[in-house]
Amino acid sequence: MRRMTLQIILACLAAVGLFAACDDSSGGGTNCPETSTVCDGVCVDTLHDPANCGECGVPCDEGLACIAGECTLGCGGGTVECNGACVDTELDPANCGACDDPCDAGLVCQGGICSLSCSGGTEDCDGSCVDTQTNRTFCGACDNVCDPGQECVAGACVGDDTPPLVTVTTPDDGVTMVAGDLRVIDITFDEVLHPASVLGTSVTVTNTIGIVSGTVSLLPGGTTIRFSANANLGHLMDVEVTVSGTLADLAYNRMGADYTFSFATAPSMITLNPPVFMGTVDATQTFEVWAHGDSDPVIVSNPTWTITPSAIASIDTAGLLTLLAPGQAVLEAEYNGMTVSAQILCGAGLGQSTLLQASSLIWNGTILYWDFDPDGAIDDGGEDQYDTMWELYIVDDQGNSIGFPDCTIDELAFDAPYEFYTPILADPDSTSSDTLFACNIMGPGGEGVVWQELTLPASPASLSLDMYIRYNLNDSLGPEVGYEIILEDLTGGTGENILSSDSFTGTLSSGWTNVNADLMAWAGQTVRLKIHYIGGGDESPTFRFDDASIQDDQGTEYLVNGGCDTGDSTGWTSVLLMIPREINLAPLAEVNGVQVTRSIYTPYDPGSWVRYLDSFTNHGATDVTFEAAFYGNLGSDGNGYIYTHAGGRAWLEYDEDGSDPPLGVIPGTADYLDIPDYNDNWEVRYSLTLAPGETKSILVFHMYGTSTELAADPFLMTLSEEIIQSVDADGPDSNYLAGLSLSEYNTISNWP
Repeated sequence: MRRMTLQIILACLAAVGLFAACDDSSGGGTNCPETSTVCDGVCVDTLHDPANCGECGVPCDEGLACIAGECTLGCGGGTVECNGACVDTELDPANCGACDDPCDAGLVCQGGICSLSCSGGTEDCDGSCVDTQTNRTFCGACDNVCDPGQECVAGACVGDDTPPLVTVTTPDDGVTMVAGDLRVIDITFDEVLHPASVLGTSVTVTNTIGIVSGTVSLLPGGTTIRFSANANLGHLMDVEVTVSGTLADLAYNRMGADYTFSFATAPSMITLNPPVFMGTVDATQTFEVWAHGDSDPVIVSNPTWTITPSAIASIDTAGLLTLLAPGQAVLEAEYNGMTVSAQILCGAGLGQSTLLQASSLIWNGTILYWDFDPDGAIDDGGEDQYDTMWELYIVDDQGNSIGFPDCTIDELAFDAPYEFYTPILADPDSTSSDTLFACNIMGPGGEGVVWQELTLPASPASLSLDMYIRYNLNDSLGPEVGYEIILEDLTGGTGENILSSDSFTGTLSSGWTNVNADLMAWAGQTVRLKIHYIGGGDESPTFRFDDASIQDDQGTEYLVNGGCDTGDSTGWTSVLLMIPREINLAPLAEVNGVQVTRSIYTPYDPGSWVRYLDSFTNHGATDVTFEAAFYGNLGSDGNGYIYTHAGGRAWLEYDEDGSDPPLGVIPGTADYLDIPDYNDNWEVRYSLTLAPGETKSILVFHMYGTSTELAADPFLMTLSEEIIQSVDADGPDSNYLAGLSLSEYNTISNWP
């Protein structure tokens, strides 16, 4: 103890009667106690003196303390650092209760309090009240100090032969969902470690990818070692920590065997596959929750499922969802505090068309689609300003170019029609009556159904339907257009009954037209009034109706909100049928033995992106090298700007005068890219070499902004980043590659 050392010095000085140095160990007598050493004529405690730690003239570096004659990072054994020395403030009369708080002359320090004498079986050793039966510095007697590594037992120094044991690890062994940005791992032992045994190899850390580099240090107090990683451990990692058995305590007792523990880090995100499910009652779909991070994605076990509202669908613990009733719901999966959701749409199987409609590639206020020509052919670009977004032609070895031909309807392969619910808009444009609104069925899609279910009175004197309709249907989305107003008998057995209809090849439109029908034949039945239209509008309303009313002779009204007079579509349900999700164009005639096929995919959202996959197969007997060239443009006039994003991998545009919606393309890695001006055609080329029987594909994404923009579109920038990051990181598991088989994915040749 430092206080003990000072008392010894004072005693030494008093013994000779003057302030002179005591004799050193090499000559003359000395009055220093056996626990002290004479250094430069002064009695010092080399077990605790930071200026003479272990022996004379060996100082500890700044920040280190002298413990048991060795410089170390901190004080242990219940001692604290006071002026560079480790002292027990419970016993030291020079630091009694706190550093630099000495007891007055003649007092002793017991339990951190200055007292007249020692009590409770303790002895006065130079002003410190100690238990000589257990105190290592005063073991059995005031002048008996146990050697390093020894303990004081029943007043005698005995050797410590117990190796250090791990008591606590941070993180704990076996825990999951540890933060992926963690860099520090702590291992705490039941006793102080020997500093010399703590090496850079004392702790080894591995994660799913491999060995984690870092440094190892002994923390103040000497009982905890820390591994500090040079970088984050990473998300979705299995981490294993091995503590070397060479670590030893102050008595040089080694652990012997290595100590190993492990934990897992949390994913950076989770996704739900599929993100959307549509079907009719009793249809099923298995959902999977995928965890993503810095390692390969994995399927999550036992997520918590929630469906809102629960009447639409049910799901079991294995993720098998079953549709129960028509309507729209949200499926939410929760995994360790992370949530992800999918849209669930249960259709009623209403009015699915027997006509083959064209595809709305992008549905978001303005449409991008393929047109049906009057002769029944379909152009793969569409006859509008976006016609040439991604036209393809092949250049053979003679320099001849062959374009992708138009296809007839019979040459197209479609997915089955699917449907999603969409609101009816309340349109301020009304009929000649006093109502403020009309019900406006907006948007393309080729076909839609609007309905309301009601129960008619059992015995009225009269019962009739009266409504106004107005429509603008055209064959840009189908070879034949038309509408039907149907009363579907749900309980009386008469099925669907057409009350009014019209159809045409071309464009079918009208001003406000009044429709009347007698409904007495269905009195007392539960019915569904349906408005079914085929043929979409462009950006104008497809179908409007107003003042729809079903009344009996007493003037009782049975329809709810027949003209959207509440300013919304309360009471009505609307389904928009989108056909198809994926189009596979007929193969292009072979060019030098190379056959070309094109598959175009639009998400179920319907979304703001579309995917092209053009596949080239060598049916010849020798290698073939050729160039696949694509041309198009991102604008319709000269008043716009084209700019790059996502590290130059996405090309986006916006219109200076705000007259055109923003568009974009992600061409992958091309051999040649020329995008000159906003309104000029740009060109992308890919050089391909195919062995006999080999197939290679070109993967490209097109994007469509959420609105007409006068500046760079944040939505397009974010969308392009998401597509690129998802395809790069998740490969065939990316949501943006949904529908692609693994064999198709493996043919892609233009993606990094």
